[in-house]
Amino acid sequence: MRFYEADNRSVVMEIYDKFYLFDLEKMDVSIVFPGRVVDTRVCILTKRKQLLVASRFGKNVKRYNITNGCIYAIIKTGHKKEIYQVVVNDPGTLAAVTVVFGPVLLMDLVTHSRVYEISNSTFRRCERIFTSQN
Repeated sequence: MRFYEADNRSVVMEIYDKFYLFDLEKMDVSIVFPGRVVDTRVCILTKRKQLLVASRFGKNVKRYNITNGCIYAIIKTGHKKEIYQVVVNDPGTLAAVTVVFGPVLLMDLVTHSRVYEISNSTFRRCERIFTSQN
């Protein structure tokens, strides 16, 4: 069981293979999200009231609206490998998605599109530069 703070009145709970929105004032489940939890490494709740999780086979990002529990969008990575990690900027408009043994993808959470791809070789070069400076 895992918990993710939604706001000052509610919490998103992951129990077994489902997500639930639990209302702390009513002490009751207010929303049961459709679909199943596949990989809990890829689960982020943003300031824009959106829940980002890996899709069923872990290859795309599924975006839920936590106010009504609906799937708002599925953003395709365009890769056959599974998503390893997702990081979202502070306003909740952009996500950096890492694919297993693959590139880093920049996704626009407003337009639900893949914006840019940083290849493995570019990523490794940058990583060497930053680690050699420290």
